[in-house]
Amino acid sequence: MCLKKNRAFTLIELMVVLLIIYILVILSFIYYKPVMKRAYDLVALSDLRNFTVTLEYSYIDNMSYPKCLIDNISREWLPPNAFELDDSIGFIPSKDVIVYYNSNGGEDYILATKHIMGDKIFIKSSNASRIYSIDIDNDTERNDDSVTIFPDITLPEPSPLLNDYYFTEHKNIFNPL
Repeated sequence: MCLKKNRAFTLIELMVVLLIIYILVILSFIYYKPVMKRAYDLVALSDLRNFTVTLEYSYIDNMSYPKCLIDNISREWLPPNAFELDDSIGFIPSKDVIVYYNSNGGEDYILATKHIMGDKIFIKSSNASRIYSIDIDNDTERNDDSVTIFPDITLPEPSPLLNDYYFTEHKNIFNPL
């Protein structure tokens, strides 16, 4: 008479499977952070492009760019919810995207966007045909309540001289897209 043995996984087989799962989880976390940083940067870039189109439509309608935003706040990073208070622009940035906008009397502007979790600041000037970026180090401590979370980066004042030549002259800071 032949007896059937109950077959089951041995402890070593189970440990090997758990080790493989553990290695896959570790690898996914290693590759997850750079992918998320890139996604955050793409959100900020998309907002810059959309905001640029909004500003150009505003220029067509009024023959000038908006002088400044949100109760004359200028030369500062504006929090994402600031645009919900100002209907004159018709643009609300994505969640966690901060915006810098400055205009000199409505003739020229400089616009910058950054996602608070991203690694780049994207910049566009009314006289530049391209979008430029600045790589930043996000490892410094920052206060989440502060709108000015990058005090060491000063953006230039808007002017007719702020064109593609200006940005390519400073190629160690600004990277064309």
